Amino acid sequence: MSKLIQHLALWGSLLFMFNDLDIYNDSICCSFLLVLIVSVLIMYSFRAIDGVNRISGATSFVVLLTLAFINSRMVPFIDEMYLWIAIVLSFLLIFFNIKYRSRALGGEAGAGMLAVIVLFALWKLILLTNDVSYLILMVVCVIDSIVTVAYRIFRRENVFESEGRHIYQLLVSRGNIPPIIVSFLYASVQSLIVAGYFILFPYRWLYMVCVLVMFILLYMYLEFYLRKLN
Repeated sequence: MSKLIQHLALWGSLLFMFNDLDIYNDSICCSFLLVLIVSVLIMYSFRAIDGVNRISGATSFVVLLTLAFINSRMVPFIDEMYLWIAIVLSFLLIFFNIKYRSRALGGEAGAGMLAVIVLFALWKLILLTNDVSYLILMVVCVIDSIVTVAYRIFRRENVFESEGRHIYQLLVSRGNIPPIIVSFLYASVQSLIVAGYFILFPYRWLYMVCVLVMFILLYMYLEFYLRKLN
């Protein structure tokens, strides 16, 4: 497809999303959500540029499963069928990227659409509960992308071009860890963070701060350490 069609579909879906969430009357909420959505869209797109399809599908799969659990057991906030269709789609993305040779490349627009699907459900939950701490469900995706992009900007590299040095790819190419194992590790870490969030729910804000600081330091270390390996 042409870039025009891809971006019309992506940004058109955002307009529908804003309309369904009914946030136009709240300028603060609208501004915050717009910044959040654009940031996550860029992060997913950066992964697509570098060909990182497995971890986008894996982390999204964990987030969507968590949202389905919250929707069915804790706070009903969205049509259950929406979540299960999204879960199947993310599972298919993982399945067709399980081998070294990918068979279902989402591309920038596809990655962006996956981000919209996840963010729409997540923001519905946040609006209903007025609890922004649920953003921790995406902490692995967000910190992973922010540190990678920040490092490339620091190195004065073009972040809009494929470099092949995403942390995921460095773990595979320089850490000699099979890509399936790395994807499993990403999903497992996200699952552990979610489990800790629910266990320590009364202290969720302190927990969120600790997780953010720990992951920022961890990813900074991985960036500098893995890039030095031959």
